[in-house]
Amino acid sequence: MPNSESGHLPPLSGQSSLGLTDQIDLVPEISPTLDALEEFAQFVDELYDVPKPNAIAWEGNPNRVAIRSVGRLLCKWRHAVKPNRPPSVLIVRLSRKLPNVLSDVSERPKRILQRRRAMEPLNRLRELDSNCVRWLTRQPGITLAEKSGHRRSILAVQRYESVDTLENRVVLDLLRRCTVLASNYLRQHQQRFPNHAWIRMTADFLALCRRLQTLPHLREVSGLPSLPKRNYVLLHESRYQKIWHAYTEVIRQQRRRQQLWTWRHRAFADMAVVALMNSAGRMLKQRDERKAGHRVDVHLRETPLRGQFFDWGRSPPPLWNLSERSSFFVGPSDCEQPWSSNIHTKLAEDASLAFCVVIRRKSSTKVYGLRAHFADDPNNRSVHAEVRADQVLLQVIDLSYSTSQRLENDDFLVPLAMLGKPHCFDTFVERWFST
Repeated sequence: MPNSESGHLPPLSGQSSLGLTDQIDLVPEISPTLDALEEFAQFVDELYDVPKPNAIAWEGNPNRVAIRSVGRLLCKWRHAVKPNRPPSVLIVRLSRKLPNVLSDVSERPKRILQRRRAMEPLNRLRELDSNCVRWLTRQPGITLAEKSGHRRSILAVQRYESVDTLENRVVLDLLRRCTVLASNYLRQHQQRFPNHAWIRMTADFLALCRRLQTLPHLREVSGLPSLPKRNYVLLHESRYQKIWHAYTEVIRQQRRRQQLWTWRHRAFADMAVVALMNSAGRMLKQRDERKAGHRVDVHLRETPLRGQFFDWGRSPPPLWNLSERSSFFVGPSDCEQPWSSNIHTKLAEDASLAFCVVIRRKSSTKVYGLRAHFADDPNNRSVHAEVRADQVLLQVIDLSYSTSQRLENDDFLVPLAMLGKPHCFDTFVERWFST
C-alpha cells in the first residue's frame, strides 16, 4: 500500500481544532451509506491481497492492479459475511498490535533538550548567545551586577526537556484517529457481537487511547497541520517505526473514507454491479454459459479512482448469454459496450446514472439506466421520505428511445449493505429476463 510522506491530511470528524485546512466535501461522522461502502471496500481489500492459483483463470497483481476472475469475485461475494464474527478490519489489527508500543511511547516519550531565552538570576547564569549579549550591552551600568538591576537577573539561555517533537505529534494524532475508528467499529458491530473477542479487544483499545490522550505531558504536544516527512526517529527507532507504519495505514483508510463519500454514487455502482452480476449468473440455466461469464477477468485497483475500485475500461463485465437470441449485460454507465452512440451520449450527459442494464434480443435492444438515491444524501432531500436509512432507492430510466423516460412503476428499494445479501437483486433480474 502506498505510504505518502507529504501532503494534507483529511480532517478528523469532530476534530476541527487540529487546524487542518483541506477544502473537501465534508464527511458525516455517522452515515449508513459510508458504513456500507467501507464494508465493500474491505471486501475489495481482501480480494486484492490474496491471489490464488487457479487452473482455469490466472490471478496476479501486476503493477499494483489485481487481476481476478469473475467466478472468484462472485464466489467471494456470496461468502463475504461470516455470521459468527464481525469483520476483521484495520482497527482490529491495530488493537492487537499497538497497545504495548503505544503505551510505551506515550508514557515514556522521546524528549529533546531545547533552548529558550528568559530572565535568569545571576547565581544561575549558565549560557549567553549573541541576542543575550546585545540585550546586555543596551542595559545601563558597567559591571554585570549593575546591568542586572534591582532584580539581579539578565536575559540568558535556558535549556529544558520537551516532548513536543515531530514523532510525539504523530503519536498523539494516531491516538485521536484510532479513537474515531474504534468508536465507529463498535457502533457498527458491538450490538450484534457483544461478547466476541475482537469486540472486547477493540473496546479495550478504545479505552487505552482515550486514557493516553489525557496524560499530562502529552498536553504539551501540539497538533499536526499536514502529513509530515519522516525524521530520523520515525525512520530508525524501532518503537516509532511501528507507530509510523500504523499511522500511514490509518491515514490511507480515512482518505479512502473521504473519497467514498465524495464519489458515493460511483462506489455504490461498483457494489451494485457485482450484486447484479451475481444474480444474473445464477439465473442462467445453461452451465456452459455461466462458466463462460465466470472466466472473464476483472481488474481491481489498490486504491479507488474517483470512488471506483474496478477498472471497467480495461476489463468490462461479461455479457451473459441467456439464449441464442437474447443476452443480458450489467455495468457502470461509462463502460464501453457495443450499443448505440446515442445511448452513450445520454449516459455521459447524466452523471447521476451510476450504472445501466442492457437487455439485447435479436429484434431489439433495451437499455435501462439506474439512478441511486440515499437517505442521508443532502442532495436528494426530495426522496428522503421514501427511503429508510438502510436502503437505496433505484429509479429506472429507459434509455432505449430518443427521449429518456423514467419508469416510475419500476422503481425499487434495495438494501445498502449488500454484502451478506446475495439474493437482493434476484426478483428484479427475473423481471428483466422475462420482459
